[in-house]
Amino acid sequence: KQWYQRRVRESRPFSPVLLVTVRPPALEESAEMKYFVDASLPEQLKFDKNTIWVVEFYTTFSPHCNAVKPIFGALSREFTCEYMKFGKCDVLKSQGIPELYG
Repeated sequence: KQWYQRRVRESRPFSPVLLVTVRPPALEESAEMKYFVDASLPEQLKFDKNTIWVVEFYTTFSPHCNAVKPIFGALSREFTCEYMKFGKCDVLKSQGIPELYG
């Protein structure tokens, strides 16, 4: 019993660690915005030759991309029409696609 009590007093304090993981929000397509994943962007551009696409290449963890998100959303709501559409492409989920477009 004494050995145990001495060992407890000499030990360092216990610090619990809490690990929290956060899932990125599910992509929701709206009439104003199209989300491109994998090779869907080149396919859409080939299909819609008469449409001008304004595409934002983004990552979910970048503070700069998160700062642009509400501005890009407002632009898409205001200026989307039959011949001009807005889209977003996650660079981590669409490996190789961003390099095709600079």
